Amino acid sequence: MNPRVVSLVPSWTETLVNSGVNVVGRTRFCIHPAKSVAEIPTVGGTKDPRLDKIVALDPDYIVVDREENTREFVESCPVPVIDTWVRSLRDCSADCERMAEQLKSPRLGEIAKRWRRIDEQPLPTSGGGMSTPRFPSESESVSESESESESQSESQWQSQSQSELESQSVSQSESESESESESQSQSQSQSQSQSQSESESESQLPLPSESPVPLPLPVPFVQEWVRRPRNPGAITEVLYLIWHDPWMTVAPSTFVGSVLNKVGLKQSVIGRRAGENGVELPDYPTVDLTQLDPEQTLLLGSTEPFPFHRKTELLADTKFPAAIVDGENYSWFGERTLLALESLFF
Repeated sequence: MNPRVVSLVPSWTETLVNSGVNVVGRTRFCIHPAKSVAEIPTVGGTKDPRLDKIVALDPDYIVVDREENTREFVESCPVPVIDTWVRSLRDCSADCERMAEQLKSPRLGEIAKRWRRIDEQPLPTSGGGMSTPRFPSESESVSESESESESQSESQWQSQSQSELESQSVSQSESESESESESQSQSQSQSQSQSQSESESESQLPLPSESPVPLPLPVPFVQEWVRRPRNPGAITEVLYLIWHDPWMTVAPSTFVGSVLNKVGLKQSVIGRRAGENGVELPDYPTVDLTQLDPEQTLLLGSTEPFPFHRKTELLADTKFPAAIVDGENYSWFGERTLLALESLFF
């Protein structure tokens, strides 16, 4: 019997559907794979799922993650819960293996093995001696890639502050959807203006006649350069931004932090300075950009949860070199990020 599953985690939904799992319910943020999920009923959002809709689907399991969903919902849920807490590449392997057994999915077991293979790859180095991922050159467009949690404490569930932040993101996205035609017009206007400046999209416009010197370690999954470094060789720090007002980044202890480390971008100013000072960071700390050196720091604006790809002027106004990166490739911890990393290493 193929268990009936409601998935409340967008990245797991995509992975489960592609693995042949019988997903009978999803959140409205579960958007991949588009054709398949279009036929799966929605049960609300990641933070506010409708329990009545879930129960009506008669699922055998509900899949949740502590970064995405709330402890309060899980405690009130009468359906058996598969609880993940993905904070590293190794966690992906362990959770896929556990779900493969519970959901009777051999393909999830294969995905677990692939995650182990990625996790075992040596870290990139500029000094040689270890394998280095095959990053796209700057003339190439970047294509879109198709620790067990039982012992974790209550505080590891989605916090109220995180929930409020993501709710703001949802409200912003819905508001933007309502004014889509106006946004498209503004976007076109901005694009025309940006075509005469440094914030040109690599995938749409040719590179300048004098291509800049590559960074010491290339940055993968770049969608658009807002401002290229004037002296790429001077860049020593990379800051991955997930929010504006306040500026927020990710700590090395998060899944995105583990991906940045795997591709060689572990120079995160937050993680490095915290290690030097012995400071324990929150998972998503705020950042004071005035304390950073624009000549040495490259900002990476993620496409989610804050839509930096629609708000490039915010990065342009900082005067820092900055790029827009595909947030799904860095943060969708199911098969999507796996495929993205495999495209670099193999």
